[in-house]
Amino acid sequence: MRTIYGNQEIELSGYLIMDFDGTLIIGNSSLEELSSISSPKRIFGLIRLISRRRILARSAIKSAIADTTKDAPFSPTIDLQLLKILNDYAASDQKAFIVSAANIKTLKKFRHHLDPRVQLIGSSEFMNLKGKAKAQTIQNLLGYEDFTYFGDSVSDFPVFKISKKAYLVGNNGRTQRLAAKKEISVEVLMRLKS
Repeated sequence: MRTIYGNQEIELSGYLIMDFDGTLIIGNSSLEELSSISSPKRIFGLIRLISRRRILARSAIKSAIADTTKDAPFSPTIDLQLLKILNDYAASDQKAFIVSAANIKTLKKFRHHLDPRVQLIGSSEFMNLKGKAKAQTIQNLLGYEDFTYFGDSVSDFPVFKISKKAYLVGNNGRTQRLAAKKEISVEVLMRLKS
């Protein structure tokens, strides 16, 4: 299936998998959620929760943030073109996923933007789906089926390596140069200014 991102034609084949933070949303979901906390009482509650649990793991901190902000509005800046690509693919009866290091509770807050057929896989309190852990999760899910992957950072390199088609989203020249140096085959999608 062919589609357009900005002025670039792109090809999608097999399953479609997108990263969330930095790719589908422009920014970091945990920071977006933290900025939604307007009450000092909730901020101190989060600090108490983290210190009581002696939370050191990043995945547990993201889980605590998602728990603390569960009733707070969550309105990240969305890459509307990528959202349309994801939803259109799912609507055409193709398998589409968001697989992210963002906490699964955070991804579920975003569900109302998605076609109901888009499947969500995110970090839990005990596992951070980043880098090699994300690549392993995808392989466990799909086996050796072909998939197209959209990511934005060095953390996505292990997934880029196992995908049939890889798109590096954004204008990060450093990440592009490092991918080339490591001989990771990606097509760069320059994010358009809105």
